[in-house]
Amino acid sequence: MSYFTNPIVSDAFGYLFEMVIGANSVSDSRLEPYLRNDLVYAQQFISHLNVEAHHWPNWVGGMLSPNDIHQHISFRVACLVVRGAIRFYKLPRLQDATPIAVAPGQGMCFMPSVKNTHIPCKAERQVCSSLAEAEALVNAIPFDAASLASALHSSGVCGPSQYVGTSTSDQQAAKNLLTQQLASGAIWVYKVAYQQQPTTGNAPPVLVSATDMPGNRRVPLAPEPSPAPAINTKKLPSSIGECEKRLLEARKKLDDEGYKPKYTDRQLQAQVKSGEVAGERFLVSFQTKNTDATAKLAHQRDSGLVPIWSTSFDQLENADTDPELIAAVLGTPYDPSKDYVLHIIDRGENMAAFGQDTFVPTWEKMRDVSVNELAGGDDGFDEDVLKEVMTPEYQKDYADNIEHYKSVGLGEFNSKDQAEFIAEFSQEKQTKFNARHAVRTELGANSEFTGNGLTQSRDTSSQYGVVETLTLERNPPSINDMDNVTTIALNKRGKEQNA
Repeated sequence: MSYFTNPIVSDAFGYLFEMVIGANSVSDSRLEPYLRNDLVYAQQFISHLNVEAHHWPNWVGGMLSPNDIHQHISFRVACLVVRGAIRFYKLPRLQDATPIAVAPGQGMCFMPSVKNTHIPCKAERQVCSSLAEAEALVNAIPFDAASLASALHSSGVCGPSQYVGTSTSDQQAAKNLLTQQLASGAIWVYKVAYQQQPTTGNAPPVLVSATDMPGNRRVPLAPEPSPAPAINTKKLPSSIGECEKRLLEARKKLDDEGYKPKYTDRQLQAQVKSGEVAGERFLVSFQTKNTDATAKLAHQRDSGLVPIWSTSFDQLENADTDPELIAAVLGTPYDPSKDYVLHIIDRGENMAAFGQDTFVPTWEKMRDVSVNELAGGDDGFDEDVLKEVMTPEYQKDYADNIEHYKSVGLGEFNSKDQAEFIAEFSQEKQTKFNARHAVRTELGANSEFTGNGLTQSRDTSSQYGVVETLTLERNPPSINDMDNVTTIALNKRGKEQNA
């Protein structure tokens, strides 16, 4: 390893980190340190990095303790992390920046000029070779006070807690600062695909971010469904056998033509509004392979509830049986070192075999479900509090809290960690966080929940992936005991499909 260049490593969730070893310095002082002070969580972090075991001795072999030579390499490296001998710095991502609308369907995103960070292929960098070009570009962007502050924060010019004034002189000073930083090459600006729904009165704009939604990041608000053309009549499968046959046909079409979404974004939005996907017979659940004979379609809570986040066969059909493509369409991380399966669930002709409580999880629906499942009783939450926290507005606060929660190595499902995290919150903040986190742990709506009923596709062919469904089951049988579930082993294209 060259000690003049810090290695760049990625994790299973798509984030990049600069790894600083020993007395080496971080390449850019603006980079955010990613701390892991607890040995257990440090080891989890190391094990999630896309680094082959044999690389670690090459990088840090002289620092590894001879006393733990029989331990797994991830444990030995984690010990170095806890001691501060290895430090990780998270690289910024363009997907985390809030776009500023500049034209119909287009926006501008600012970010620090940090090398090795991932840039989506459709993002177009705006190169400024002089101060005059930088000034012209900044002046052409229709900033308001909020978007100007966002640009300063996302580019790293100002810290997230720093206040940006709203007066005319303050805004001009901020523009001058952006111009200087852009001309010097300290920050970058990219043109991205971006839609902004028109607003009236004093209502805030509803945004669709250019984010690819995965990992810890700001959660954008999704647009309300807009009027869409009629959806083509669906030809839904009538049996598991037909599902399997259609997947084989989808593989051939995928090999010949590449992936093409089955529905446009507007059609998907219309399907959310109608709720029709929740009424389809065949549902599919994408999961890592689990050899536990008692495993269920999702983790069963202490209450007996099993929340199953899935979609319909029709929605996912064009993605074939390629696990990497399916993960991209579902907007979920993909780990090539793991084996994946697709569970096809036949609800029966009369829909009585499974999932009678299945719905498309929008903000409105999740508020009602949260109240039904979590309000009242000696240990229940206040109904009004649950309704307040299940909103796009509070989701921003919750996402920020969870990002901090994870960065200090706390476990989302650990009640002691939760109590420790909120100990210094005000009583009101504690009440809200506990209520919202109960929705996360009991129902599965995490800090990335958007509330628009759609997955955020990581495939560049569309913004949205599929209409999502949530099924609430109580004390269901294991997958092995469900005669109406067919499990298909998934393989990437180019590999022989297992039966």
